[in-house]
Amino acid sequence: MDSSAALIVNETLQVSDLPSMVEVCRMAMPMEEITSPILMEKTFGSRGGDAAFQCCCRDEKGALIGFIWAISFETENGRMGGIRLLAVHPKWQRLGIGSSLLKAAESYCWEQSAREISIGATPGNYLVAGVNPLYMNSTCFCESMGYRMSGITQVLSCRLVNLERFDARRDDLLKSGYQLRRAMGWDRRATDEFLSANWKECEEEIEHAFANTPPTISLCLFDNQIVGFVATEANNPGTGVFGPVYVHKDHRRKGVCRVLVAEGLKSLWARGFATSKHPWTTPTLSRFYSDELNATRERIHFIYRRTRVS
Repeated sequence: MDSSAALIVNETLQVSDLPSMVEVCRMAMPMEEITSPILMEKTFGSRGGDAAFQCCCRDEKGALIGFIWAISFETENGRMGGIRLLAVHPKWQRLGIGSSLLKAAESYCWEQSAREISIGATPGNYLVAGVNPLYMNSTCFCESMGYRMSGITQVLSCRLVNLERFDARRDDLLKSGYQLRRAMGWDRRATDEFLSANWKECEEEIEHAFANTPPTISLCLFDNQIVGFVATEANNPGTGVFGPVYVHKDHRRKGVCRVLVAEGLKSLWARGFATSKHPWTTPTLSRFYSDELNATRERIHFIYRRTRVS
């Protein structure tokens, strides 16, 4: 590709660009499941964290050839920035387009007082939980731009068979005073309050779960108070994604999490999925998923981060 072609950089994306965005992503990330509903969820249909930044690059005829979508969000460790999506059509790679887009997004994140920027691994609404190391050009690009690998996440896959084997454990939990039920619309306020007090970073995913028909979230209660939940199809719709799952610290090591995991698997099976996908799973949980669910590792992702230099 002629690097002297007249490129239009830093243009704003429009909803009408969605089909072109899907095509660019599919060409740049052929191993990922990219559909219009998924990409809409990540971009125009997203809350965008506390704030969002996006820009794109077009060729001399106005065709989309690359784009970036970044967010700025608050965590318990301070304000962070995240590159939710960065894709450049393979025919236009190695011409400085990706670096120009990333620098523009970085400037936005630093202006928002972010202390650190991550690529891919943006909590709450993510396409992938990091950078697929099989895309060698991507890992080399991140490192050339000053990002360093800070961790590894994995996507696990479980076949949804023989789920009745978890029923006895569920019965024991109910006998000990806990209640389990599918969340309904009127549970939204109490669930939001529980999240606000315990795990704000997954609020957008739970918002997605409540928007499904019926809501794809199950609650665990004790003394009529929410103490845990499991959600499914709350991220990357139509792919059988499991999670998030959470149990209040006062109710851990009592079998609640194991039962909620089973409830989530049953929810996916009821929606017609033959397998469940468990993204953003740390290697420390591999033994649990292997022993409990006979899970297999589908892929891994590298988490790349860059810390602001004072």
